[in-house]
Amino acid sequence: MIKFFRKIRQKMIKDNKVSKYLLYAIGEIVLVVFGILIALQLNTNKENKIKIDLGYTYLEEMKNDLRDDFFKMDNSIRRLSNNIKKHEAALNTKNINELPLDSIYMIISPLKIDLTISELTFAKMKNLGITSITNNDIVTSKINRHYNFEFVALKSDLDEYSEHYKNYLDFLNSKQEAIDFSFDAAEEFEFPALYKQSRKKLNNQNRINSIKFITSIKGRMLIIKDLKEKKNLLWEMKNYYSEVYQDFIKLIYDELKSNNPQLDPLFLFPSEVDFKEITLSQEILSLIHI
Repeated sequence: MIKFFRKIRQKMIKDNKVSKYLLYAIGEIVLVVFGILIALQLNTNKENKIKIDLGYTYLEEMKNDLRDDFFKMDNSIRRLSNNIKKHEAALNTKNINELPLDSIYMIISPLKIDLTISELTFAKMKNLGITSITNNDIVTSKINRHYNFEFVALKSDLDEYSEHYKNYLDFLNSKQEAIDFSFDAAEEFEFPALYKQSRKKLNNQNRINSIKFITSIKGRMLIIKDLKEKKNLLWEMKNYYSEVYQDFIKLIYDELKSNNPQLDPLFLFPSEVDFKEITLSQEILSLIHI
């Protein structure tokens, strides 16, 4: 091809057709420039396609992270809510002396919430200098708001509760000497020589000391603080869970769906599942016991 154009140029110069040669030269330049522009456009399109595919890959990873965290949070909310109900029910009893020992321990013992929320995908984006993984400005804005503000606020609440749990547990394990939390009345003594009293007396003494702690000024302050901390965390988690998490997951799913109409349906949220109570017959129950 190059030899062909070179022969044309040489023939025009030899025939002294300068004007035609100039027109030809200009046309050749335009053709070359046009070819370069096409090549650049094809390369740009290829890079954009790679960028878009990578963006939706990150978006899919983010959806999976959020799905896993969502169900972990759902479980933590249920545990915390159930603990608070039992805690309040025990505190609302008319006579604390009538409570069984496990209910008394329920009043005293703090609840550990071991909930970690993943920001791995967003962290990878930041490390690679990626500020947007989709052309949808609403999705991009929501992602940045979620991880830079809402996520930070929840993490702060979890860290604050974790610090409270640690301090309270430290007090119960090392600073108070009246209640023996290592003693389990339902188990045999592992080291009998360490106990000066019988199982029944130890159990009774633990009960008496626990009630004294609950009704003391120090004990009452710690117990009320513990209940307050649990309620505050539950409120924050429920708010994040219902008003932030679900809407955020649905937004990301809709964006993925717009790019891939064949995408599998979004999982059902617990609030969308119709749980029905069933009653088993005595015949079936007897088979289960067997």
